[in-house]
Amino acid sequence: MHTHSFFCASAMIRTLLQRRRLSGLTKLEPLRFKAIKAAQTSVSSNDFETPEVISSYNAELPQQVTGAISVSGAIHVPGEPAIFDAAKFKLPGSVRKSYPNWHNVKSSHFGFTNALEAARIMNPTFRFDDIDVLVTRAVLVRLFEQVSSNGSNSWKWGLTLHTIHKTLVLSASHASTPGSDKTNNYGMGFERAITRLPEYLHNAPSHLRLVKYKLGPLVCAVLIELDAVYEKPGDDSNVPKMSWAEITTTPVEGSSAVKPVQNIKFPNQWFGRTPYIIIGKHKDGNFRQVAVKEGTKAFLDWEQNAGQPGLQKLVTVLRVLYARVRATKSKAAKATFEHETRHGSRDARLALFARRPGTEYEPPLPPHLIENFWKNPLPPK
Repeated sequence: MHTHSFFCASAMIRTLLQRRRLSGLTKLEPLRFKAIKAAQTSVSSNDFETPEVISSYNAELPQQVTGAISVSGAIHVPGEPAIFDAAKFKLPGSVRKSYPNWHNVKSSHFGFTNALEAARIMNPTFRFDDIDVLVTRAVLVRLFEQVSSNGSNSWKWGLTLHTIHKTLVLSASHASTPGSDKTNNYGMGFERAITRLPEYLHNAPSHLRLVKYKLGPLVCAVLIELDAVYEKPGDDSNVPKMSWAEITTTPVEGSSAVKPVQNIKFPNQWFGRTPYIIIGKHKDGNFRQVAVKEGTKAFLDWEQNAGQPGLQKLVTVLRVLYARVRATKSKAAKATFEHETRHGSRDARLALFARRPGTEYEPPLPPHLIENFWKNPLPPK
């Protein structure tokens, strides 16, 4: 009884907060997932292992002061990713639990700003006029999961959308904060245990890159977090080659016996252009196996077969979102995920809301960055 009351109260609070976030907005035509048709152009990743890097940086970890989060603005440009070091972690070995990455707060709110500030240093002549979508990998993955399942997957995110010239800027509008997810895990501890970083980055372990690649006919700039790089064996010159890698952990249920390691993480690695995955198998934080899997061929097979329908639908969604937002006077909108029952069946949709005239406009980036990387970009006031 008490539990039911608690959940009802929580639902009411979420509804009130959502209404507050959407105040001052006008509802637009929603995007229904079942009505989405696949784009006619196929999607492939010919540059899977060699996407263009627009910029990169390491972000300082936010500091926690008396229970509050104090986010530092410090970044290291170009920074460098951690290097997988198999000899550093002795098996069997144990790590402590940790909560979700602190840097998620920073990357959610400041990621694009940091990435473009880094681009001013690393790539000052780069322009975004030919970029169709500026987005985080996490948002691409969530949208892909929704269009692939006709919206049947759970989604607690909201989206903030802007257009700058011909670019759709798409980000999560209220990502989770540290400690809000009580399902802590061993991922961060394991990641630090099997990688090495230079001393100057000891408080900035998160390495982020803004990479450019094509999603069918669309040119995307995608912000990704790179867990580590993997040193592949060298060729005749005996020079090791560095390749991007994802790090993940998998618990062993029941018995402590180690079962065969699963292979590739679709679609997370595909959107991150990350060919390697490093997997740690553990029981209650005691790791007994670390495996490295390479999946370039598997990704190519996935994108051509199982993943292709969802990828083509994702292209359609991004095109529709750009058109809907571009048609608004403010060139800005918000979106929330909704379910409703229509004609006896459950219908999932992305509800869109445009800013009403006279309400305060919040650009997706500081004006000096917009003026530096786009031409004639700002909407009318």
